[in-house]
Amino acid sequence: MVKKILFVGLGSIGCRHLQNIKNALPSAQIAALRSQKREINNEFSDLIDHEFYNIGDAKKFSPEIVFIANPTSLHVETALEFINDVYGMFIEKPVSDSVEKVQKLIEHDSKAIIHVACPLRFHPALKFIKNYFDGSHKILSIKIASGSYLPEWRPSQNYKETYCARKELGGGVSLDLIHEVDYMRWIFGDVKEGYFGSSKVSELEIETEDIAYGVWKLKNKAICEIHLDYFRKVPERYMEVVNNDGIIRVDLINSIVTIDNGLKEEKFQFDFDRNDMYRDEIDYFLNCLKEEKDSFNDLKFALNTLKYAIFMRDNSGNVIL
Repeated sequence: MVKKILFVGLGSIGCRHLQNIKNALPSAQIAALRSQKREINNEFSDLIDHEFYNIGDAKKFSPEIVFIANPTSLHVETALEFINDVYGMFIEKPVSDSVEKVQKLIEHDSKAIIHVACPLRFHPALKFIKNYFDGSHKILSIKIASGSYLPEWRPSQNYKETYCARKELGGGVSLDLIHEVDYMRWIFGDVKEGYFGSSKVSELEIETEDIAYGVWKLKNKAICEIHLDYFRKVPERYMEVVNNDGIIRVDLINSIVTIDNGLKEEKFQFDFDRNDMYRDEIDYFLNCLKEEKDSFNDLKFALNTLKYAIFMRDNSGNVIL
């Protein structure tokens, strides 16, 4: 039974994980390592048993699990501080903003079970698609898109001050929406080569890219197009797959899968609350700890996903991976 949990980072996603882990392990003591003394949202303050303001005091707490949800650029630095002393580590996506940093963490060869966040793998529509395409269909092409308006992500915050807007914190749409690259690999397999790039095209006051795109040739010979952006005022998040049998459309916002073979259309609507996938991911992580098994999004898988996202951000043109 896990008795002590440490959180590093209590932004919106950190607080979501905090609430979910408290529901899953109500008797566990929970501490927060914080960069400055300021009030925690009242909704979550009662869930914190201890607050620390330096690494030394946090280590003396002797956590068994650490949740790392601070800015992306600090993930590996923070992980290295605790990696020798914990049993499990949950690192928010993306695992880092640097391939070299992650390689350093892998070379540390810790026995801790590390899971990198991948909540869309727990979305019921994508779980359905994962099973549907599990080796039984010839896939020809895939389109994946995710676009929304950055200033509306966190209405209580000035978007210009968030990590999304700042290069040094690991922001930018390529890494921020790495979910799409992750689930492409999870469902359809790895990439052989790609044509891709990124840019800053909108009037958003950010120093990071607000659009990223790629045309990926997968090892299974299918072609996958990915589009990510920060500026779409009417949000969309979808996937469309063309195979020999027809077209499969996945609406991730409304949790609908449509299968159309040209003669008949089947529609599957999933009863889904957004927090369900985050809660299910926590349960999965705790089960990995209980069964002492590696996560399906461990450091090595997450590193390769990061490589592809960084190719989108930093390159333009054709690259053989």
